[in-house]
Amino acid sequence: MLNLDNIKIRTKLISGFIIVAIIVGIVGFIGITNLKTLNNADTFLFEKKTKPMGNLINIGVFLQGVRINLHKMFLASDFKEIKELQEGIIVLSKIVDENLNKQKKSIVDKEDETLFDELINEKKNYIEVSTKIYN
Repeated sequence: MLNLDNIKIRTKLISGFIIVAIIVGIVGFIGITNLKTLNNADTFLFEKKTKPMGNLINIGVFLQGVRINLHKMFLASDFKEIKELQEGIIVLSKIVDENLNKQKKSIVDKEDETLFDELINEKKNYIEVSTKIYN
């Protein structure tokens, strides 16, 4: 057995510093590894969850534009104005479709896929009904 009373203070101090350095090295290695994991998770969160929110906002805004054009069509008395509003609905619908295609790239699990399919079906139904209204 090692008797610490017989060891010089210089040896005890150097041994203590070496042990502390090893512990610091282990903690640093674990910290750097976890930072890399955190960075990967952060990138995933931004690319797949945060960035696509802009597409969802655009979808909502342009669908609102479709609704507004439909409302204006009901109030319009001039055939030319109605035709312009119909064309506006078509343009807005295409923009919504473009944003939906961008949004589709951000789907990561079955729940997202189910909700996205539901959104596509509801949008399709909405456009079909609005087309019947103004035709």
